[in-house]
Amino acid sequence: MSIGFTHIPHIEDNTPMFLSKLGLLERTCFGQIVVGTPHSTRENIALAAEIVRRTTSVRVVVAVAPTDILPVDAASAITELDRASDGRISVRLVSAQATPSCHVAAVQQMDEFVVLLKRLWSNDRPISHEGRFYRLEDAYLPLKGPQGASIPLWTAGASGTSRQFAGRHANVAELMPGSPDTVAEEIARVRTTAGQFGRANKIRFVLPVEAGDSGTDAGQASAVDAVRIGGTAAEMVTALHPYVSAGVSEFAIAGLNGYASISGFSWQVAPLLRNRNAVDGHRQNIAGTLLTVPHSQFEHRQDVSRAARRSH
Repeated sequence: MSIGFTHIPHIEDNTPMFLSKLGLLERTCFGQIVVGTPHSTRENIALAAEIVRRTTSVRVVVAVAPTDILPVDAASAITELDRASDGRISVRLVSAQATPSCHVAAVQQMDEFVVLLKRLWSNDRPISHEGRFYRLEDAYLPLKGPQGASIPLWTAGASGTSRQFAGRHANVAELMPGSPDTVAEEIARVRTTAGQFGRANKIRFVLPVEAGDSGTDAGQASAVDAVRIGGTAAEMVTALHPYVSAGVSEFAIAGLNGYASISGFSWQVAPLLRNRNAVDGHRQNIAGTLLTVPHSQFEHRQDVSRAARRSH
């Protein structure tokens, strides 16, 4: 299993400073950048457009809140981003905090929102829709993006309702922080739910991580809903590796705001973690090969060995 890294920037206070680091980020281990300011979907889209303009290879994961923008406007803006980036856009679906009863309604609204996005991204004729949350009449996007309706969707949430939504729609499921065992259990639950839609193996799992200067126990949640790690590169790898074994294939890293910290993580921690994962995979392949030697071949080798000893 390959391991990916996504950069979560701290951009609220100094957007120009963040934009100045884009050239560095494209030369590091980070294949994706999350754009999710605490302001609005439209501001997120505007910032994503600026990142797309300044980059050539990194993917941009833009946060979109269904309560903040209409489906037609969202579909159109995201399609423009997809076209401008030549297919480097993903969408991170977010919702406001709500009570349990409101949470169910929020996820239902998100479901209707996503269904409409996919229809608008793929239909070759106008569509009309009358639903609980949205009404469309002859809505149509004449220009489609290179990814069409296959723009990757990120979702989050550990409730049963959220899992149902992820199982049906998510390409990437964002996990809640916890111990490796807890994370493994949640991954299993999401995969089981996704299996109901024939998608058990079509979801990647991303774990938010906050990298700091001092070590912390693996599994401890930070103030930004992330597993907190710190210390030396080896200590960080030791903290992260159990999550790879649990099924995590992407780490969304926050807390790396300076040039030195971004470079240090990318050129020290990421290679060590990938190498360790590759070694583990190689060992598993060897063990599997040894375990699958046919019994008849093993008996044949024993017979040859006995014959050789008798000849001497």
